[in-house]
Amino acid sequence: MIKQLRLNCEQPWGKVMDAGWLNFVVLSVVFTTVFFYVLYLVIRGAVRDGIALADERRTARESALSASGSGALNDPSSHE
Repeated sequence: MIKQLRLNCEQPWGKVMDAGWLNFVVLSVVFTTVFFYVLYLVIRGAVRDGIALADERRTARESALSASGSGALNDPSSHE
């Protein structure tokens, strides 16, 4: 009886294709893409912060040199 009801519910073109493998592939690609985009954002932020920190250190060093009034650190003849 149940088998007969199932046969009545089938589509005329036969069984429906199972797309489980396709869902797996698509979801894997989506999650991998999201992971690498987040990784890109983290690396880009770290590089930006590193460049800003290097600029601050360079500016502090240059201002310390100009405040001392001595260019001895930049003069190659003083390193004998």
